[in-house]
Amino acid sequence: MSRLRAILVASVLLSSSCGGSPTAPSADAARLFRAGVYALSVTPFESVSLSSGPAMPGCPGAGSAGIHVVYSEVTLTLEGGIWHGRPLSSAAGSFDFQFVAGPVGPGAPSDDGGIAGTGSGTIISTFTPIPQAPVPDTRVMLGGGAPVTLGGGVSSGGLVAGGLVSGNVVFGNSSALQVVCSGAIPWFMSWRRSS
Repeated sequence: MSRLRAILVASVLLSSSCGGSPTAPSADAARLFRAGVYALSVTPFESVSLSSGPAMPGCPGAGSAGIHVVYSEVTLTLEGGIWHGRPLSSAAGSFDFQFVAGPVGPGAPSDDGGIAGTGSGTIISTFTPIPQAPVPDTRVMLGGGAPVTLGGGVSSGGLVAGGLVSGNVVFGNSSALQVVCSGAIPWFMSWRRSS
């Protein structure tokens, strides 16, 4: 089992800036997710290995800099055929993800359905899936002028989604430490509750 798949399985068990529209909305978009609150993780692995190919660069230097996974809560709403993911609270930052149906991409949690998306803004950690552990002092900045691309897939029923982020991605913390990522960054969402 690849390291990415192991993290995705573990996340399931533990269960604003505006970017452009990823593609034109479709009738399939309504079936992608459930409206409500999702747990989101964005992981700064040094490299990403998928079963479908060789290791890809991820976020070199993040581990040695002490930068860890960003965990936050996202509210997903369907607006005009496009799913928007925005922070549950202002403590989670200011960001906007936009998803529509697309091809199944690398890092997808299943082959049930593909998604295509864009995203921009800053996501700040607001929780940890580890009981009694402190919330990590981490954040991730997406875009920096042009939205990032989010590819991957979503499970049947829309309870779990994930894949890879590509584009301008910078991880950091509240002390202004920053690590610029040069490759594929895993993202994962799991449904928590209705809004």
